Parts: sequence; C-alpha cells; structure tokens
Amino acid sequence: MSGKKQFVELLRRRKAEQENLPEEVAKRKREWLLDLAALMCSIDGWLSALKKKRLLDYEASTSTVSEENLGDYEVPTLKIVAPGGKTVSITPAGTYVVHALGRVDVVSGPHRETIARFGPGDWHVVKPDPEGKSWMSRPLDEDEFFRLLTDILE
Repeated sequence: MSGKKQFVELLRRRKAEQENLPEEVAKRKREWLLDLAALMCSIDGWLSALKKKRLLDYEASTSTVSEENLGDYEVPTLKIVAPGGKTVSITPAGTYVVHALGRVDVVSGPHRETIARFGPGDWHVVKPDPEGKSWMSRPLDEDEFFRLLTDILE
C-alpha cells in the first residue's frame, strides 16, 4: 500500500472512531467544552474593566487539544498581556487528568499554575502544599483568579 493510501486509511479510521464515540465519552466532551466556554466568559468579565482602564490587554483564541478517547478538538484560550509585555497564557490541557475532570494551565514564562475542574462548573485553583507532600485546592472565583495572576506575575 502506498504512503498516501495508508494516510487516507488512517484518516478514515479516525473519522469513523469520532463518529462512533460512546455516548458517555461524547457527553464528557460536551460538558467539558461548555464549562470551558463558561470559564473563559467569567475570566473575560473579571478582566474587562482592567482592559478598559488600559492596565492590561487580552485576546481570545483557540488551540487544538488531542486526547486518545476524544480525538482532536478545539478549545478556547486566552492570552493576557501585562504592562511591560509580560504575558500569561490560559490554555486547557484536557479532560483525562489525575484526580479531576479537566485541567487548564495558566503559564507565564517558567511559572505555571493549574485550574482543575472537579465537576460541572466546579473549578478550583490547585497547588502543592508548602511542604510539597499533597495538594491544596481553592474554589475559583474572581478574587482567587486575581491571586493566581498576582502569584504568576510576581
């Protein structure tokens, strides 16, 4: 079989897999994407006044996530630009993560914070405890989001 035929066959198999996703997996993906949209909408609301005051800028975009059971799909992302050009990227990582139903990475240079989804609409900022032996979790709200941004930009 030629390289092109092999590639076309691979594409057909992947397409068939996507069309035949079990309902539970499809539901997980739908809920994840709805929650991501709601999260990004909340963040937009929290940041909009600061953008109007020209204290920061931000831009929504999308990126592709690839997960074995869910295939490739588009997720919303956000890039925040602080004074001095320092950026913060908010990027969903996927739904199949340990101890959660989804993870969103918040990254600025070498600094990384994690927002985890524990259930529909149930977002938490997750960090290692000071001793590094376990994890601490705090519900995500506007104040917690700004604490996260302060931590990552300091």
